[in-house]
Amino acid sequence: MIPVRTGGFPRAFAAPVLALVCGAALVVGASLPAGADDVRVDADTAFQIYEVRSPGAAAFLARRRLVQTLGLTYARALDDESDEPATPRLSASVRIRLDQELGEDCLVSRDLCYLATRPGDTAFYQPLAEDTAVDAPEAWVEVSRLPLGTRVRAGRHLRAEPIGLVRLDGATARAEPSPWVAAEAYGGLLVRRTSLAGTDAFIAQGDVRRELEVDPARAPFVEPPVTTWLTGGLLELGHRRWLRVTAGFREMREEGSLVARRASLSAVSQPIDPLRLSAAGVWDVHDRRLVDAWAEASVEPTSGLVLRASAERHVPVFDWGTIWAYFQLVPIDEARVGATLTTRDRLTVGAGVRARHAEIDPGTDETDFGGEAHGTVQLLGARVSLSGFAWAGDLGPLAALMLDLTRPLAWWVDAELRASLWHFDDPLRGVLEGTSISEALGVRFRMSDATSLRLELGHAHSRVIGHRFRLLVALSVEVWK
Repeated sequence: MIPVRTGGFPRAFAAPVLALVCGAALVVGASLPAGADDVRVDADTAFQIYEVRSPGAAAFLARRRLVQTLGLTYARALDDESDEPATPRLSASVRIRLDQELGEDCLVSRDLCYLATRPGDTAFYQPLAEDTAVDAPEAWVEVSRLPLGTRVRAGRHLRAEPIGLVRLDGATARAEPSPWVAAEAYGGLLVRRTSLAGTDAFIAQGDVRRELEVDPARAPFVEPPVTTWLTGGLLELGHRRWLRVTAGFREMREEGSLVARRASLSAVSQPIDPLRLSAAGVWDVHDRRLVDAWAEASVEPTSGLVLRASAERHVPVFDWGTIWAYFQLVPIDEARVGATLTTRDRLTVGAGVRARHAEIDPGTDETDFGGEAHGTVQLLGARVSLSGFAWAGDLGPLAALMLDLTRPLAWWVDAELRASLWHFDDPLRGVLEGTSISEALGVRFRMSDATSLRLELGHAHSRVIGHRFRLLVALSVEVWK
């Protein structure tokens, strides 16, 4: 049996919520007539074998990693007798993921391997290491097509908005009474690694929080679990084509201290068919600082030709409840101009230029610039993609060339080839310079309409690391009813 660790209030709150949601997704579906049900089941299994080495390190990691994901999505109209498009609809989704490490950590100079996850081993134990992780990326129930265009979702779900991605155990409600206005509100618990079947994928950067199985004095950099509440909302106004403006707000708090408080404003417009404009900004209300901003304009002057220009600014932000929030921040500005052309004979080519600027201290700046190009074509029955880029500036020269080729050998099998060539030179670390090459040969079998199997063997070499090999086996199953 695989133990799942939780901490503090999330243990008491998240477990019943996830159990209720998972049960509702299955029990409700089983109790209703099958004829009106829409059910999707998908499963992915991937097994990788590779090694992780670092120059000068005394140990290397022999990885044998198994990742399995199982998902169930269910939907049905609540009234089988009604043909109205506004009939309320019930949906539910559950997704579980297992990440199991079967490899070893070994010393380079001695024939000795050890377990970094064994608390009793004082010489090799690492409190941040884990060889088994079970998480539930989503587990929710939703009712939609309610009056005033309302839909309500409860359980674990992921939200994507200009302020950023966040996963919560809670509820979201959205109402859209007319095409010109919509409003959303949400609240619940932030999903952390210490939540039931949770991960730290979308938490604010700050302290490391774990449940330790050893004396906390052995890992003073690890903080105990904590409960983080979050609330937020969105208000959308305007026509979806001419001008749509969205204002958002989000606050996260824990044990009386502030984690984050941010507001956002975004707009999108397509006044004429060839032209599309979009922009967004995120304001740290507590620090009174613009932390994220981006804008993009794209135009299609002729059929198949798209011109794009974009700019963005990013300031790293941290959990305001930790000391990291008070360190010097380094804003980064980037700009890009590019074009993509797609012809009738399925040829796609594109090119662009980029520039990056970082303000480290007043009077101390870093600037980098470069170009990129890509192309895709059908050649001798194969789909061939070639891309590359080259950078120069304060971060040192960096260039790469990548090839991706896929060719059907029969209706049930495809051959795949990937290769890349990288050149890098780190001006701060002389040992990190040189050229790295890699290649991978794979084959994909269509075992049925719902099942595919992929095998891939890869190799890479550089002067710094030497030769590296990687084996990947992936099985994917997807069934609709």
